[in-house]
Amino acid sequence: MLKDDHPFLPRALDNLGKARQHMGRPAEAVKLLTEALAIRRRLYKVAHPDLAQGLHNLAAALAELGRLTEAETLYA
Repeated sequence: MLKDDHPFLPRALDNLGKARQHMGRPAEAVKLLTEALAIRRRLYKVAHPDLAQGLHNLAAALAELGRLTEAETLYA
């Protein structure tokens, strides 16, 4: 079992979240992507490509739900 601080865990959550998004279930995707981003923020205290990818994935799911203001803050 993966520990909460293992770098593979956010990738796995991202993949599940993107799968939910492609299945037309963006609200479920947001939950998974939010969890993945929280783990990445704990792991990477400075700028990191995985952190940027997590921000992008969550912003895309939020935009799909029409939560554009929240999405925009993540893209900034």
